[in-house]
Amino acid sequence: SPAGRRSPDGPVEDRLVSHNFMNPPLTLETLWQTLGTILDPEFGLSIVDLGLVYDVVLDGDRVSVAMTLTSPACPAGGMIVDGTRAALAALPGVSHVDVALVWEPPWTPARLTQGGRDQLGWQEIDM
Repeated sequence: SPAGRRSPDGPVEDRLVSHNFMNPPLTLETLWQTLGTILDPEFGLSIVDLGLVYDVVLDGDRVSVAMTLTSPACPAGGMIVDGTRAALAALPGVSHVDVALVWEPPWTPARLTQGGRDQLGWQEIDM
């Protein structure tokens, strides 16, 4: 658009910047959907379906995740944490990602989502 071109809503350039349809607003739903794409290599399930993600906080352009692993000795732990950080940091609008590993409450199979149980073929889990 030629410089100085105006519309009822202001300069065209301003509207294109403020209404960027390629990068929708960052939401908690978007963060959870992204976390749902990260697979635990041992189980082949997403970290969400495994119940590894305890909390997600969105503060402006900063994201904090509290998560656990199936055990403190999980051999894929570093890869899962790094993958979580990288996937969230790649989202448009995210400037910083903090991933905290927590061990309380400890992970148990009861944390699996119904979808995770279905994928593993587990009908019932003793709590």
